[in-house]
Amino acid sequence: MDTYQKMLDEAIMKILKEEAEAGKELDKEKLNKRIIDLTKEAPSSISKHVYESLKADMARMYSEEEDIANEFKSRLHQRWYEGFLILQGIIKVCEEISIDLLDKHYEKEHVDEKSKLILSVLFKLHSKSIQVGKEVLVLLKSGYSDGAMARWRSLHELNVIFKTLSYKFKDIEFTHDLVSRFLDYSEIERIKEIYTYKKATNV
Repeated sequence: MDTYQKMLDEAIMKILKEEAEAGKELDKEKLNKRIIDLTKEAPSSISKHVYESLKADMARMYSEEEDIANEFKSRLHQRWYEGFLILQGIIKVCEEISIDLLDKHYEKEHVDEKSKLILSVLFKLHSKSIQVGKEVLVLLKSGYSDGAMARWRSLHELNVIFKTLSYKFKDIEFTHDLVSRFLDYSEIERIKEIYTYKKATNV
């Protein structure tokens, strides 16, 4: 920005000097027009210079930003250490439970196809919930509370879906039908997303 301003100032001074040397009276309207033209032309003419300048200074800027971020994270960690510790513990417990259940599930060779489908979907939802929980923790540790809240809402949504699908878990026929409907609708949502993407990108 300083480079751009400097070049613009120099161009304006050049215009004023030319007008003065020509012995002409300063035409404010003409000057304003020249300045507007310069502001339109300047970005393209100095873009390479700005890029090279930024590129040469990237390492220093990155290091500086990292130091600032680390200092902030350190203060944040001291302030919310207990909360982070509890959330990390909850996530770890959920992860261990999921691993244990998965191991037991794959040990059972007699599980029928309907039960396999049900368990597969529920395990995926549970795994996704753990992942989202970790994302929440990372965002909180980095100071992005709004982002963490958004992911927490996603976590709540996953929780609602999981509880709905496992509402009558022992009733295999009912649960299988419910899970199948959920999977079918998931495909509909996926197709909607594809159409939305194609419409937005004109593919």
